[in-house]
Amino acid sequence: MTARRNAATASEATPTAASLSPKELAVLLDTDPKTVRKFLRFIIAEDNRPGKGSRWVLSSDALPVLTAKFNDWKTNRAKTVTLEMLTSTDEA
Repeated sequence: MTARRNAATASEATPTAASLSPKELAVLLDTDPKTVRKFLRFIIAEDNRPGKGSRWVLSSDALPVLTAKFNDWKTNRAKTVTLEMLTSTDEA
């Protein structure tokens, strides 16, 4: 039974013509692979992430959703530092 489960897991992680790597996705999103991996870790639950030493394989049919989520994530993760933030002190 374990061999069957391992075979199913291996086939799910095998890249196909309808899949993308983080590097390929990075090219499409005009960013670098490290940022794509950081984004994927942010949006994918820990239980569904590849383990240490494993690779991300992304379904190409998820590309529109990934693109929209990436653009939203990229826009909302930046924080503008204002002069007020730099000069305020929290004295008790």
